[in-house]
Order: sequence, then structure tokens, then C-alpha cells
Amino acid sequence: MLLKQKNGLLFFQFNNLAGFSDLCHGIFTRHDRSDKNEGRIRDLRRDENDENHAAMQRHVVDTLCGDQTQLVFLKQVHQADIVVLTESNSAPHQNRGTLTGDGLVTNIRGKVLGIRLADCQAILIYDPQKQVIANVHSGWRGSLGNIIGRCITSMRDAFGCRPENIVAGISPSLGPCCAEFKNDQTEVPSRFHEYHKGSAYFDFWQITRDQLIESGVLPENIELSGICTKCNPHLFFSYRHSGAAGRFIAVIGLKNPSAEK
Repeated sequence: MLLKQKNGLLFFQFNNLAGFSDLCHGIFTRHDRSDKNEGRIRDLRRDENDENHAAMQRHVVDTLCGDQTQLVFLKQVHQADIVVLTESNSAPHQNRGTLTGDGLVTNIRGKVLGIRLADCQAILIYDPQKQVIANVHSGWRGSLGNIIGRCITSMRDAFGCRPENIVAGISPSLGPCCAEFKNDQTEVPSRFHEYHKGSAYFDFWQITRDQLIESGVLPENIELSGICTKCNPHLFFSYRHSGAAGRFIAVIGLKNPSAEK
């Protein structure tokens, strides 16, 4: 991954996505080092109805994608449902998290898809041939429900995407060093037990990578951050590390040609 700083914001980008000039994306850390908020911790758990949080979120999107864009969030519920935004069903209220699901797919320029995180994965996905993007929130329930497979299927069915053209990045999240499930025998189906790391630890990074490959994404088109949020609380909010944690965000968008670069 690439660590970057712009307009006071510290964020990561995937090497395999950073080369696409029509794409904007970033995994943002918990700190805002802009002039007005030097050293401030940015908790982005709440929605845009909160004026201060709306301003911080707007700063994030303007920094990456320009000011003629709209940040879209879902009401995340730790399941495996995918919401597809098209020109016919996209509405202004959708940037306020009123749609429910854990994955967003669109081909609309100027839409920036956001996911809030505090140990779960964000999987940023791009098909440069069809100009389609997706952002997937995958906790352990999403992984067990194969939300990745559902997302790739949605991209194919809605926009004709071919998995072999898709490029994907797996965000900082709970690593196999810290993903402990004490009730794994009852919570985790036996088919996932091959991903055991130690007595009750699981490698959800590998689960996601394998699910992408099983969906037809080429292994060389997948980038894994390899950064554990619990091990890096100075950079990211982590529920496993701190309990009732805040949220950092991961975003991906198709730049609007008329937007400010």
C-alpha cells in the first residue's frame, strides 16, 4: 500500500488502484492534521445529519475526488446484501445512509462509495473495462455469507462486468494474529475451519482473497494491505483493541469529469 498525505489528511491507497486516473480511493486514518484540526481524532461513526461529521466527511471526499461529488453511505448491518445504484434509482437522500446493506455497486460518475470501519474489512473493487466500482463492508458474518461472491455477481448481472477484468484491494482490518473466536465451533461453519490460525484464530484476509478468486478475479489483480487494525490503534480505530471504538472510513469513486482535480 501507499501512505499519502494531502490537505492534512493521512490515508492509504492500493498500488493496484492508484494508477487509474479516473478513479479516486483511500483508506483514511483516525487523525486529521489539517490547519484547523491539528492532531484531531476523526471519529466518523455518525451519519451526515451531524454537521461536524458532515464537514469532515466532505473534506475527505473533496481532497480525493473534487467538490462536485456525492458521498454515499449505507446503513451497515453486518450481513451480505448488496445495493446497486443506477441512474434510475439513485436519489439525493441516499448519501445519508438510509439504504440498508453492506455492499455498494455503481457506475455513476461523481458518486463516492463509503464504508465505515473499526476492524471489519472494506474491499474496494473496480472494473476498468465497464467503469464500475464497488465498496464492500465485510465482517465475519459477511465473510461467512460470501458477500464478496454476491458483489461480483451483482456487478456481472447489473453491468456486464467480467471478473477477470476486476481489480480489488482488501483494507486494513482485523488480522489472523488477532481475529479470535472463542465460540468458533458454533459460530463458524466447518468448511471455514481450514482457515484456523492457532486454537481459535481465523485468517479472514485469506477467506476474502479466496472468495475473490473463486468468483473469477485473477490472483494478480488482488492486493492485500496486510495491516491489522488491532495491532495499529495509533492509525485506526479498533473495536477489539478499545471496545466502543470510533470509525474510520474507506472510499472509492469514479471522478466526475467536470469536478475539480
